[in-house]
Amino acid sequence: MINVYNHYAKVTEFQAVLKAITIRGSSFRPCGAPPDCLLWALLVGKINGEASMENINEIHWHDSEIESVIETPATDELVYNVRYPEDWSQNIFTAKAITFCGYHSHVVEEMPFEGSPTILAVSVVKREGGYTTVKLETNSGNRFVTAKSVHIGLRRASI
Repeated sequence: MINVYNHYAKVTEFQAVLKAITIRGSSFRPCGAPPDCLLWALLVGKINGEASMENINEIHWHDSEIESVIETPATDELVYNVRYPEDWSQNIFTAKAITFCGYHSHVVEEMPFEGSPTILAVSVVKREGGYTTVKLETNSGNRFVTAKSVHIGLRRASI
């Protein structure tokens, strides 16, 4: 039996192990379907604190540049592809995906803007019925996302 709550496991090793786990007779795919996504968020959160809305402050939102947003209704996901600040002192940004799982709604209240919006701050607006609404303040306005969990990981594209 694999102890998925092993705090010493590395996330990459954990992800490889998850590929072999089956749930309800089908292969486990992180964020492949709403239940899988929520389970993935909970399990990854146990290892590195990057998942669930309870740990939203573990993601360093400030100065993340939004490059694209992808909605996948079939899996209840909203993916923000961002340039994420890895090391400010060296001005190093990396491509990351911030994925909202159990996604319910997304509202954009921004003015016309040249270039990509940059996230300035994030705050929780409300929690209701298992969903959390977060406000993303950008340099061109505000965005509101309502979802069950969030995690940060490698960038991916989906159409």
